[in-house]
Amino acid sequence: MATTIQIVMLSVAALTLLVTRVPAGSIPKTNVSQAGLTAVIGIFGLAWLGDTFIKGNEKVIIGAIGDITTNYPVTFAVGLFFASVLLFSQQQRPAP
Repeated sequence: MATTIQIVMLSVAALTLLVTRVPAGSIPKTNVSQAGLTAVIGIFGLAWLGDTFIKGNEKVIIGAIGDITTNYPVTFAVGLFFASVLLFSQQQRPAP
């Protein structure tokens, strides 16, 4: 199913380029394309960093933090809150 969705999306994109006659070389230079590519690279970088850190410290994390969250489930919610603060604090603010 994923392959079918990709084929349909690429076909619609190609059809859109043909109908609107936009030069394909100008598309990567648009703000939306650059922002999307930056977001994809950032997300993959964070995922890779997180996976590397978790795999390297799996015994410590699961052992210590697992016991704490089992005994005090609210600590899991607090941990998620602080993780989201760290992840979303890097967003750019609009210029005044």
